[in-house]
Amino acid sequence: MEAQPKGPVRVVVIDDSATERLFMVSLIADAQGMEIVGTGVNGVDAINLSKTLRPDIIVMDVIMPNVNGLEATAHIMHEHPTPIVLTSSSHNPSEMNLTFEAQRAGALSAVGKPVMENPESCETF
Repeated sequence: MEAQPKGPVRVVVIDDSATERLFMVSLIADAQGMEIVGTGVNGVDAINLSKTLRPDIIVMDVIMPNVNGLEATAHIMHEHPTPIVLTSSSHNPSEMNLTFEAQRAGALSAVGKPVMENPESCETF
C-alpha cells in the first residue's frame, strides 16, 4: 500500500500587530507546501484556534496583550500539543526571558522578527 501524499503544512499566525501579522502571512503563503488556515491577535486566539483548527504549526508573537506567548504555549502544550515557533522583536532582557520560558514550556523554536523599515532584514527573514 502506497503512502498517501500529505497536504500542505497548515499554519496559524498569531500577532497583535496587524502589520507584522500580515507580513508573516504573506511570507508563509508564498512558501511552497504551506497554507495559512487562521490568524489571531493574542494568546486567547492561539488557544482557541489550536483547538478548532488543529494546525500543524503555530507561529506566534511572544509579547501580546491579554494572554502572552508564554501563557498560550503552556496552555496549548498541556491541552493539545502543537509545534509552536515564537517570534519576537524585543531585545529587552525581561521580555527575552519570556521567550526562553516559552521554549521550556514546549515551544519548538524562537526567531527574531525582521526590522520592517529595513528591506534587507525582511528579505533575509
